[in-house]
Amino acid sequence: MSIFILVLLTLGSARSSAPNYGEVADKQFLRERLSVLQPEAIFREFFEDKGDWQLNEGCARDLRVFQQDLERRRSWALRMLDASSTVSSGVLKGNFIELGSFDECVEIHEVKDDGTGGRHCMYTAGLSKPQEDDFPVHPSMSICLPTSCDEDDVMALVHGKIQRNETTRRELKVLSTSCTSIEPRLTDTAFWISLAFYVLCIGFVTLCTLCDLVNRWFGVEQENAGTLSRFSALKALSKILSTRTQEDEIRPLHGMRVLSIAWVVLVHEYFLHVFSSTVNIIDVSSWLGTWMALVPLIGTYAVDTFFVMSGFLMTYNFFKKRQKNEESFNVLYHYIHRYLRLTLPIAALVASMFLILVYPLSGALYEWMESVFFTGCRDKWWSVLTYTQNFVDPSNRCLQHLWFMAVDMQLFLISPLILYSLYKVPKIGLTFLTCLFFGSIASNAAIVGVNRYAATYLDHTANIQRVLKMFDEIYQMPYTRAGPWLIGIALGYRITRGLDKPSKACIFTGWLLAILAFAFCIVGTKSLLDLNYEYNLTWEVIFAALSRPLWGLAVCWIIYACHHGYAGPISTFLSWKAFVPLSKLSYCTYLVHLLFPFARFSTARTKSYFSDYVILNNYVGDIVLSVVTAFFLSIVFEIPMQVLDSLLFKKKK
Repeated sequence: MSIFILVLLTLGSARSSAPNYGEVADKQFLRERLSVLQPEAIFREFFEDKGDWQLNEGCARDLRVFQQDLERRRSWALRMLDASSTVSSGVLKGNFIELGSFDECVEIHEVKDDGTGGRHCMYTAGLSKPQEDDFPVHPSMSICLPTSCDEDDVMALVHGKIQRNETTRRELKVLSTSCTSIEPRLTDTAFWISLAFYVLCIGFVTLCTLCDLVNRWFGVEQENAGTLSRFSALKALSKILSTRTQEDEIRPLHGMRVLSIAWVVLVHEYFLHVFSSTVNIIDVSSWLGTWMALVPLIGTYAVDTFFVMSGFLMTYNFFKKRQKNEESFNVLYHYIHRYLRLTLPIAALVASMFLILVYPLSGALYEWMESVFFTGCRDKWWSVLTYTQNFVDPSNRCLQHLWFMAVDMQLFLISPLILYSLYKVPKIGLTFLTCLFFGSIASNAAIVGVNRYAATYLDHTANIQRVLKMFDEIYQMPYTRAGPWLIGIALGYRITRGLDKPSKACIFTGWLLAILAFAFCIVGTKSLLDLNYEYNLTWEVIFAALSRPLWGLAVCWIIYACHHGYAGPISTFLSWKAFVPLSKLSYCTYLVHLLFPFARFSTARTKSYFSDYVILNNYVGDIVLSVVTAFFLSIVFEIPMQVLDSLLFKKKK
């Protein structure tokens, strides 16, 4: 999926070296270390030691005022101390990320000459010499400070406390700090450009809708209504809600698309939950050994289903047009057509990021989650719009889930070579396709084998940096993900050739092999998550090379069987009319679905609990919000661009 899998997978991968993190916490005196570094202990050390703490002048002055008013039991000083976190119960279950009282802190306003407010800050400390069984998720605490203090002052305070303690001086170090923003953001140029972009697009669609309403009021025929009326929101809504399909359309693909996007949203719901402040994060390690964990982990193959459908539909439409002699193959139009249809909704999503980053959302984890997921958008927004973000500074992450769009577009760049060779000289085209397919398999095997990576991107040393490296080098690269896409192209070519229907023996064999392929992916993933699993390079290489192509082959068989009428109730279910409108919204749903769990977790005031029920409960609300937002995105951005594309490149009569 995306970066959200990394912490969760690292927790699971470390089980072979640390089967019980509760015991690890006990042996490493985690509660004692947290007690030494809790805010009250830091304040006490600062008040008693008059030495140089390397704070900025304003912060040091206000902290001395805070000390005096705390001794006088002034309300604001008591609230600042009360808002800072303390060590809670349940540390051995993973309750070691303390949020404090965010609202109590930021609502502090002491009226005097210079004015003093509260600023909520977070800091993370870890072992100075990490051990093999150290925690992949580091304990964090919150501290409420005067607004004159910043991240560097938090670093100085915590570091000063560590250095002034004989035990912690040798064991601990500060890993990171963050503080709520107090600077006004409405002067941000990107904000105003993004706002103007939204106002322009919404205004244009509104104007076109008014024109359409006027035409309908006066009874003007739709074909004579004019160009502007074609961009009407009413027509876009009617197009989305229509369940009619074209005669040569493969209807089961609608159901397959809806189920896949629903699965992707569920996967991200699970993985993003780990980034929140969870009171039982250690339970995730044992949960990963259960069959229930396969629901999100196998869900990563839903992305390969999308790759199969992408390659299949591209090839299917190409050869259908050739058979109907509708138009000659224009490579330039081939590229422009796809870029126009996909990019405007992505541009809207990038613009929404600048609006969200400026809008005063607040929460204990907001600054941290923003820095992890969206801060890179300021520097590399252009790489998102050019579909190169997986190659351009991949560690500086922006809308990480859009790696799929980048890979799909990069594979699309070589499609004319494949399609045209299949059309003109089929033998050469099939040979080229086969070489690319085995090249993709070999690249996965080689990268995993040479670097001793894990097939499921788990690192058995609980090294998050190594897991990130595997994600960047394997998971989001076009040459490693090309297998299912190429299989989809082969299926599209096979179906459009109109060859004889398969025999009963072939049908039986096809279903048997498809079931075995799915079983290989499911059971293989479960074996890699087994509590007693020891790293086996041969098995890792085999699974990395074959799992995704086999999944793609199984999906292709379902499409093939549905097309020829050999799928029975499966085809009937996937062809359900209710799937058609949701299928049309699947692209925009994928684009926006992460915004809602991000907003929920980054603005949280309290800690959450990791359980299947809690996650599924949140999932239902998030997917409904995602579909509703996808309606807006599709009506304002996606469908108008489709209309513009048809106007620019329509055939001359």
